[in-house]
Formats: sequence, C-alpha cells, structure tokens
Amino acid sequence: MRMRWGCAALVVGLGCGSKTGLRVPELVVPSTLTFVIDAIDPGLTPPDAQFAIPGFNLDGVFTDADGATPRSCSIPDTISSLDPTQNCPVDALDGEARCRTTAGCARGPMCRGGVDNALPVLIDAFENITSTRLPHGIRPLITQQVRRSRIVYVLRFTGIDSLTSDDSVTLNVYRGFATFRDRCESVLPGREYAIDSASVVDRDLERPTLTPIRGAIRGGRFVTTTPGTGFSPVIAFDDGTLVEVEATRVQFAANLRTDGLGQGNFGGLLRGPALASILAPLFGTAIVNTIVGGTVDVEEPVPTPGSVVGACRSYAPLAPLGNLSVGWAFTAVPIVLASEPLASRPVGACGQ
Repeated sequence: MRMRWGCAALVVGLGCGSKTGLRVPELVVPSTLTFVIDAIDPGLTPPDAQFAIPGFNLDGVFTDADGATPRSCSIPDTISSLDPTQNCPVDALDGEARCRTTAGCARGPMCRGGVDNALPVLIDAFENITSTRLPHGIRPLITQQVRRSRIVYVLRFTGIDSLTSDDSVTLNVYRGFATFRDRCESVLPGREYAIDSASVVDRDLERPTLTPIRGAIRGGRFVTTTPGTGFSPVIAFDDGTLVEVEATRVQFAANLRTDGLGQGNFGGLLRGPALASILAPLFGTAIVNTIVGGTVDVEEPVPTPGSVVGACRSYAPLAPLGNLSVGWAFTAVPIVLASEPLASRPVGACGQ
C-alpha cells in the first residue's frame, strides 16, 4: 500500500499553507485488489428458521416457518448472521411477506430470515446416495479441492477509492489455476495464479463470462448492488467427473481488506432443469427428479416451453421448473496474477 502526503490543519479553517498546518501521510488504497478463495463452507441443514446459514434473499420474500408464503415453493427461508440486511423485522413485513425496510435485523424471535439456500439440504440428500463413491462426504471433498487448488475462484475488485466507504466498485469472478508446483496442500497469500482463458470472452480480462457484479463498500464490507449471471459453481469428483451449473442472480459480500476477505458470503440460483440434466447420468433420472424436484425453493419467474410463470416444479422427466438457491461462506487471500494472466491449466502445477 502506497502513502501520499496530506494536510491536517491544527486549527479549523486553516489550510495547508498556514504555519499551523501539519502535513501527515495518508494511505492510498490500490484501485484493484485480487484474491483467491481459500476456504468454502456451505453450511449445515438448518433444523429451524433461526439456524443461521450463508446465502442471500434471492426472491425478495421472507418465507415463514410453515412455507406458506407466496412464491416460496413451500420451503421456509432461514436467518443470516453474515448479512443482517437479508433479514426483516417481523413488524415490517407486508401482506406479501416483503420487507418495508432495508435496515435488516439480528437473529431473534422478532426477526425473520430471508436467506434462500437449498445447498445444505441438497448436499445431505446426495451424500445419502453416494456414501460408497464419496465415503468422506461432499463437504470434505469441497474443502479438499479448494485447499489443493483443484477448484480455484479468483475474485478481482476494481474501481476502489476507499476501503471504508465507496459507492461504486466492480467485482469480476473467474475460474483460475495455480502456477506453482510445491506446497500444494494449502492456499497461501502472495502466490501466483493464472485465470482460466475460458472464464473470459475474446481473451479480454475485463469481459468475464460472469457479468460483472456491481457493488459498494459500506463500513468496510463489499455488498452487491447489481447481481451478476454466468458464474458456475463446480464440484470435481476424483474420477474426473465435473458437476458444473451456471448460476444467476449471483451476489457476493465480504469484509474487504488488502490482506484478505473475511466473512465472505455467496449466493445464487441454479436452474432446476439444468442441474437435473447434469446429475441424471450420474445418479439416475428417478433419484435426481425426486431430490432436485423436492429441493426447488424459488419459483421460475420466466415462462419456458411447457411451463407457466410461478411454477415451482413439474413431475415430467428432468423438468423441475423452478430454481434451487445455493450459498456458501468463504474467506480469501491476496494473490499475484501471472505476467500472462490468461492460460489453460499449466502442466505439472498444483491442482492436478
């Protein structure tokens, strides 16, 4: 971090030209900061609506515990401890379960959570049918793949003027690769990474396949103001099979510092039919339809052939019509981009 000399006048109204003006160093924030995610936690299946999990309110409503709220697909929302703005005071809810305030609230009996995150339930369901293929579970698999750089998410913030308060900051998210060949068992700050050339359009770093996420920094925390689309969460099985589905309404939040991202929060929607079509060859159509169809928790707002607006699911093969919300908590460390930042996976580097 660089420093520049500024002025702190000892007497109000006196400028730097005054004999009593004192010139002091001011920190200059880098306009661009680049990180790689070093830990992901999808959370546990909530036993009740007051059990906090990561994620965001992706449908704009605050579904009550009985799941009877309109547009809920009969699945209740949960509370957020990472971002209280995703919760709503009970007395501020209107008749359509929307919140009349953006202030949010902390967990408690008079605070209703709005977090949409079906990922913990989805993980538990598939762990029950993959116990022989994944004896240690899906959550440990995700942890291992991130630590060993098999899955690399690069987060690049640009347009930063202040780490405390900034109305306009852009976040670009890419898939990436480690370029180093040693100490492959953990993600460490300051190491070199390259960005997967498939994560950008026409090899342009400023044109990621995920539309840029527009955000702001409020009280030291980056928050999304305009969600993105095109980000694809991925799980890589040991046999090389990839489960990768494009997400929409993508949001990120994190405490932003030059030395890392803390209390990170991610959320987005997966299209039910897309997820089912990828999982069916691995686990069977009947099983996938049952699990995915029963996990859809956000209505499909746009009509597709054979569907109607507001449908949560269909029992036709591979056609649960709604969306599945996903979310996870994360942390990230600062990295260095390679001198040639766009690449395919380097041969012999960590992560293979």
